[in-house]
Amino acid sequence: MSSSAAAAHRPFNQSPVLIISSSPEFLERASRLLSAKFIGRVSPSDTTFRMSMMPIYTPITASDSLYYDPAPSHLAYIHSLNHTPYDHPAMYDVLRKSATDLVDPLLPPPGSLGIRQLLTVARSKLQRIHPSDAYNALTEADTPWPVLLVDIRPESVRKRDGVVPGAMHVERNVLEWRFDPRGKVTGSVVDGKVITEDDPEGGRLAIADRYV
Repeated sequence: MSSSAAAAHRPFNQSPVLIISSSPEFLERASRLLSAKFIGRVSPSDTTFRMSMMPIYTPITASDSLYYDPAPSHLAYIHSLNHTPYDHPAMYDVLRKSATDLVDPLLPPPGSLGIRQLLTVARSKLQRIHPSDAYNALTEADTPWPVLLVDIRPESVRKRDGVVPGAMHVERNVLEWRFDPRGKVTGSVVDGKVITEDDPEGGRLAIADRYV
């Protein structure tokens, strides 16, 4: 669609913003930052701009003949652009941060830990037991503390793979609140507990172990 046609389809009181990037990654980052900076004010456009390469000495203008073939582009509309002093600095902030080089995964900041390292540390503290041992712990009448089996799998996984009979279902994102003895949202048995968590993938279980 030509730029004149795009202008004709522009929503009322909204300004078009055309993002042109050297890579799809930069384009995605700029689009996400734009939506975050102007939250609730960005509307996507179904207008398609096709661009082909031009000599670098050719000035870039908003004309119908402007084409950049390999350069990804994205058109959006911002409601009431430049109606507040915040808008102009925000646009430059999007431009600056979307073009910032990402941290090299092979050269992480000092002291930082990746998710695999976090899982390794958490899993090293786990005491993995056989299902039969878990059953014995649940049915043992001589233990001085209450024993609960807690299933922290999300509901969609439980529906797909089935439930664990007798287990207490507490999703991972509310685990701390449900088992904090000083909290207002707790189970009926929280003091001196032994919790056996169930997650076939292990990752969610290992992270949860850091908080239990």
